[in-house]
Order: sequence, then structure tokens, then C-alpha cells
Amino acid sequence: MEKLIIKTSDIYEIVWYFIASKSINIESIEVLPRGKQSICQFALSGENLNSLQEDYLQDKALVSIKAFRKTLCQINGIIEKARKDVKHGGALWKNQR
Repeated sequence: MEKLIIKTSDIYEIVWYFIASKSINIESIEVLPRGKQSICQFALSGENLNSLQEDYLQDKALVSIKAFRKTLCQINGIIEKARKDVKHGGALWKNQR
């Protein structure tokens, strides 16, 4: 069975996946230039990712604000690390497993 991978740069969608499932993995983060800033596109895999995405897109992604805030801070930290890492050699961060 082929592993489902979803790519998104929507930080709120990313946070939803991590809150909703303990099986979410970051496969890679691509840092893309957008004007003077850059955005990070996450490639994610994990169990039930398809149904989690459907819930998110249909406005059924309900979360605890406390869990959301904590996870958002963690994702922002990952984004900053990815931006720093790729500054020295490329536009893609890959999970080192």
C-alpha cells in the first residue's frame, strides 16, 4: 500500500493534523520564496490523514484552544529551524530517519 502524503503550507491545517492524530510525520519541508518572506510547505504522512483533511476542509476540525496554542508554537519553531537550515544549502528539509 502506497503511503499517503499531503502537502500544505496552511499552518492551521498542519496544527490540526498534529492535534487530531499522534501518527503524523513530517516527511519534508520545502522553503519557498514569497516576496521578501518565505513560506514552508510541509509534506505530511500518517494514519487517517485523508479523513482528517476532509474534516478540516469541511470546517469540522474542532480543537481545544490550549492544545492549539501549544502545537502552533511547536510548528512555528519547526518552521524557523527549517528556514535557518536551508539558508545554507537549499530549499528542502528532509526528515532524517
